[in-house]
Amino acid sequence: MTNIFNLQKLGAWKAAVSANFLPIARDTFLTFAKRYLNKRVKKFVFHRGPSWIAGAKEHRAETSPFFQLYPYEGPLRLKSVNAHSVVDLELGIFFHRIPKSANSSLTASVAQIRDGKILSEAQQFKRQLRKSLRRPADLSLEEVESVATLLKFVFVRNPYSRVLSAYSSKVLANWKTDRQIRIDVTSRADVTEPPTFAEFCRFLASGGLYRNHHWYPQIDYLVFPLSNYNFIGRVETIDSDFNRLATLISGKETALRMLPEDPKHRTGATQRVSETYTPELYEMVYEMYKRDFEAFGYAKSHNV
Repeated sequence: MTNIFNLQKLGAWKAAVSANFLPIARDTFLTFAKRYLNKRVKKFVFHRGPSWIAGAKEHRAETSPFFQLYPYEGPLRLKSVNAHSVVDLELGIFFHRIPKSANSSLTASVAQIRDGKILSEAQQFKRQLRKSLRRPADLSLEEVESVATLLKFVFVRNPYSRVLSAYSSKVLANWKTDRQIRIDVTSRADVTEPPTFAEFCRFLASGGLYRNHHWYPQIDYLVFPLSNYNFIGRVETIDSDFNRLATLISGKETALRMLPEDPKHRTGATQRVSETYTPELYEMVYEMYKRDFEAFGYAKSHNV
């Protein structure tokens, strides 16, 4: 009788342990395991560094069906070209988001066409819009086969005002807070005073042209030959150009408009070109961006 009683107690104890202790032990183990793994992952990424992550993105783009079928032959890293190219198979479009050429406004404006409605002011500059658009490397082999039929377009900007805008918004405005910009421009993080515009132009001319994507030549972002693009718009005439583009995409007249530039991105560079540039700087920028001037039909300044 005693043995039966002890067995019953043992069974009850086991049941209690299974019901109460084991879940607690399991949860505790999982919690510490997650913390350990998170630390290991962070340590792995930290030691490999941004270059490892960039290399992984580069490899992903290189091996994608799109870039296998349409090899990029320019000087930029493929991951940068991919990140600044957008494809929407539903709308039937392929376009490039060129930094400092109405990049953010254009992306949000295209989202209006896609969604068929005017975005509220609060929605216009949300990063979610950018993330919702697909990149060429995201396409499957079957999807890549339809790229040839897509409407391809790009918006470009006069290199004189684009370089000044890049200097104003990315160098001058962010000098104290953006360590990477200081390193890009001076190769040092401890430089307290930003360069003048003339010094910035000399930095570009002496090898800095490809140190940051905000001032890469625009022509280098293009994946296809220029003749393959159906529409090339200009920032200088962006309102009327976008209306024409929206009509081309939708196939009918539309009330959708080009969204205004995010106020925090406005530099007034176009209005300040003549007062900022000297003959030397005009010549310097023209020589650096000569392919942009020639490809997109911008005139060399008469001040040179």
